[in-house]
Amino acid sequence: MKYKAMNAIVLKNKYELMVRSLRKVFLNLMLVSVISFLLNLSYAQDKAQSVPTVAVNVGKVEKINVPETITAVGHMLAVKQVNLSFDNSGKLEDKYFKNGDRVLKGETVASLDDQQNVANLQALQAKLNLAKQTYSRVKLLEQSGAISKEDIDQKYAGLQQAQADVDQQKVVVNQDKLQAPFTGVLGTYQFDVGAYIAAGTVVVQLTQESPLKIRFAIPSEMKPKIAIGNEVELTTETYPEKTFKGIVNYISPTVNTNTGTLEIEAEVKNDDYLLSPGMFMSVLQVLQEKRPMLVLPDMAIQINQQGSFVYVVNPDHTVRATQIETGLIRKGWTQITKGLAEGQEVVTIGGNKLINGAKITFSDVPVPSFDKLQKEVNIHIHTKENANISTTKIVN
Repeated sequence: MKYKAMNAIVLKNKYELMVRSLRKVFLNLMLVSVISFLLNLSYAQDKAQSVPTVAVNVGKVEKINVPETITAVGHMLAVKQVNLSFDNSGKLEDKYFKNGDRVLKGETVASLDDQQNVANLQALQAKLNLAKQTYSRVKLLEQSGAISKEDIDQKYAGLQQAQADVDQQKVVVNQDKLQAPFTGVLGTYQFDVGAYIAAGTVVVQLTQESPLKIRFAIPSEMKPKIAIGNEVELTTETYPEKTFKGIVNYISPTVNTNTGTLEIEAEVKNDDYLLSPGMFMSVLQVLQEKRPMLVLPDMAIQINQQGSFVYVVNPDHTVRATQIETGLIRKGWTQITKGLAEGQEVVTIGGNKLINGAKITFSDVPVPSFDKLQKEVNIHIHTKENANISTTKIVN
């Protein structure tokens, strides 16, 4: 019994020794963990304090209604353009303007040598004067009964014929002068002074400069969305900063069976004479329908390996990078088709200085306005004759 008791005491002492050892190890581990936590906390605080906040401009994702539009390529045409020619034959006596001069309606631009025609007119005028005198005398004799009614009628007919001959010759003399039928600009004179010109030969072309018209084509399925009086906007690389306006005044009643397109014409004011017939223009045709879209200034959009993203502002004034998908892009504005919701705040200016999780402050730079956004659908159409029509739609 005494031996068993001693063994129990020994075992108890070993157990207590093992427990004390384990407790010491556990306390040491706890101490290491606490020290590590405090060190990490201090490092994080130091790191946070060492990263400065970035001043940025913040705006909201907006939903706006914009008119649906299509774009096409068209070419300018003159509303009025004629080849001027003489109805008479003869030598060119004078040119009163230079090539490219602007002339007013009714001004004489060239004339033929009219000496012979004027002489003929003078001779006919003399005959007319004689016929008038003769008729006056017979009218006096009519009262005395010394002349028959038949003789009086013959003299009157002679007077009328003489008047008709004079009127006709006046037309011939006037045809020796080439006059502008409307206000416009002259092309190149085809003859020099002294040259013989046959009747009907083109001497110079006259083109009306304002208004002009533009002709373009749209897909026939768009016909229900257009109407006479719709506005069009025209742009050209010749004047990259200027937009010209026009009004639709003709919609073809038939569809081109080769291309499936509908021909449209619009009248365009050209009071400053910047545009010329033959110029090709990009046409923005405003349609009748509108629909909403989410939009952002394109300066808010960043690019990484995954595509487009923006910095969304968190409630604690930190930012998070958010991948998005975009649609229509127009003059500084971008349509957002996926990744954002209306009303979300995003960094619009200063995103290039940020990293994910950065702290921001708000700049006083004004948020860009959305008033100038005008497009929703973009369809590119080539309208040269016999050209293939290609369309591209940008939709959600």
